[in-house]
Amino acid sequence: MTLPVGTNNDVVRKYLFAFQDIIMEKIAGSYETIVLNSGNSNSGSIQINLPELEKQTMSAAEVRSALNPYLNQ
Repeated sequence: MTLPVGTNNDVVRKYLFAFQDIIMEKIAGSYETIVLNSGNSNSGSIQINLPELEKQTMSAAEVRSALNPYLNQ
């Protein structure tokens, strides 16, 4: 996630946590962990760790498809 240059890191974290809430709602039970990373700049990232293949209820492609509509919000 990259926000405009000069965006305060608190704002970046706000967006990361908001998207984490969407992830938790839309793919509940389909992930093991969610890792948020924000640096000292205008960007951050979210990593969604899925269970082992035989324990997955959604594939990575299905997760992406479920979350894509929310990425540009």
